[in-house]
Amino acid sequence: MNTTPSLHSSLHGAARLGLAGLLAPALPFAAVAAATSPAVPVTLTVQAGAAGLPISPVLYGVFFEDINYAADGGLYAEMVQNRSFEYYPLKNVRHDAERAGEMKPLTAWQTVERGGLKARAEASILQPLHPRNPTYLVLTLSGSNGAAGIANLGYDGGLPIADRATYDCSLYARHLDGHPGPISLALEAPDGTVLARAEIAAAGPSFACAIPPMSVQVLRLPTQ
Repeated sequence: MNTTPSLHSSLHGAARLGLAGLLAPALPFAAVAAATSPAVPVTLTVQAGAAGLPISPVLYGVFFEDINYAADGGLYAEMVQNRSFEYYPLKNVRHDAERAGEMKPLTAWQTVERGGLKARAEASILQPLHPRNPTYLVLTLSGSNGAAGIANLGYDGGLPIADRATYDCSLYARHLDGHPGPISLALEAPDGTVLARAEIAAAGPSFACAIPPMSVQVLRLPTQ
């Protein structure tokens, strides 16, 4: 089934929030909850004393090709796509040139608006968290009596999560101006069902790790 995670703030009035270096193999928006299946026993036999195949003395190295999310969204455990807002258009590429040219700092991110609160997201490089990772997201909220924020779509439509699983999550945030409010980081199903949630205090004026690496238990997955 599909799940949708989100990071939002409940505020009264207006505020601007800077977010950088989002690291979360579990608490963004638009996650995909993979259906669980019974484990199948696997037997692996290693014959350590047997001779292997002959290998040329001039052949060495490792080959790995990142195709169809084999690395990002695959072997790499990070589940949040474009976590540091560093995607940029690529030119003169042979594979999927159209998609490569459409990449941008906010690729895989979208705003979330609930109630009377509105959200605007934009990328910035002013006073970054680190000069080697300069881009961060500025989230501007306006209105009242509601919740608004941003959601990450994960890879290929969502995040693969499992029932009763535990996921690590952390992010850096700072308050730019306006009236700061608490921040909620949640993993949600498409129908809004909250599968996991973490609450953090309002961000301060300087970038800080708003959520130290922590674990959040997925409470349950809605039945299909």
